[in-house]
Amino acid sequence: VAGKGKAFVDQQHDVTASDVELAQREGFESVEHLKRYTTLGMATDQGKTSNVAGLAIMAAVTGKSIPETGTTIYRPPYVPVAIGAFAGHHRDE
Repeated sequence: VAGKGKAFVDQQHDVTASDVELAQREGFESVEHLKRYTTLGMATDQGKTSNVAGLAIMAAVTGKSIPETGTTIYRPPYVPVAIGAFAGHHRDE
């Protein structure tokens, strides 16, 4: 990633583009290994704000496309759920 200063990919865990590039240089080519080595996507958002950027950097460094690089597995719920849905059905007792 060209430019001055650090290019943060995951701001919650302070993972930078150079961290992703270093992981690849050190042999972490599996997306899941990259995630564990850098902690990319392990913050409270579970990677929903950072994984695509991290995967794009890894794909660029390896000369592959994002589908060739692969994606990570997200924990449920993948889509936002209203907190009331977890409370269950209201009963007047």
